[in-house]
Amino acid sequence: MRPFCLLLFSVILFTTLRAANRAHQPFAEGAEVELITLQKIEPMLESGTALASQQICQYRISASDAPFEQRLIVAQDSEGVEPWLYVYLDQQSGSTAAAHSNPAVPRWRFSDFSSATGLELYAAHLNQDATVDFVIIHYSGGNGIAAGYAMVGFLLSADEGYSLSVVESIYPDPSDFIRLNGKAVFLHCDLQNADPCRDGKAHNFWIYNVLNIEGDFLTIDNASHQMFPRTIFYSFAPSSAETELLEPSQKTELVARSAPQIRRRQERAAGE
Repeated sequence: MRPFCLLLFSVILFTTLRAANRAHQPFAEGAEVELITLQKIEPMLESGTALASQQICQYRISASDAPFEQRLIVAQDSEGVEPWLYVYLDQQSGSTAAAHSNPAVPRWRFSDFSSATGLELYAAHLNQDATVDFVIIHYSGGNGIAAGYAMVGFLLSADEGYSLSVVESIYPDPSDFIRLNGKAVFLHCDLQNADPCRDGKAHNFWIYNVLNIEGDFLTIDNASHQMFPRTIFYSFAPSSAETELLEPSQKTELVARSAPQIRRRQERAAGE
């Protein structure tokens, strides 16, 4: 297959699968859902960086309610030894190399996906304090269903600075950040398989869990919301209905398998 045709096929497949996910959301079409406003921040090019080779992505943050004009840098480990990305939060000008070597610049290990492609950065008020928070979405760059898997970083304001928590979700986007019963939450999504189901066949299901955002912590909080977790049959027709194809024990197993691992990243010093 020619490279252009392969690229076109990959784009079409990704778009089709994402549309399938959008057609199987936990809320019915027309339901009143309170969305949290996320402001997308576009990357900027720093002269002389390796952004062209997709190893560094830099954002200038000048939100009116930010504590200072910030620069958020997502960069691969400079030594090229560790195949993961780091996040730097800097209020200095100067090169990214200077930020990397400056011990005063907060940094966290962010993503296990090594390439800096497929990055999206958003600013929002998630924990309802006076300081802006950030959401970093990093797609895996895989094929098929795997193309939808992404690391979602929650850079949340804390008593002193910020903390970073990371979860893996499938096809995350700003519409997954909502308020339920007055709480700021993220709707985590996973895709699971059960075989056999009540009809004797194998089927796939979209599983939704609620992650509560409070302070600078994330917690799984399905118990506080009557309609969650949600298990929705992956069918050709759009649906938001809780599936009846599974036995209660099967549903419990799928929900348990889909529960996200919340990774609270430790801030690291330069050179670590």
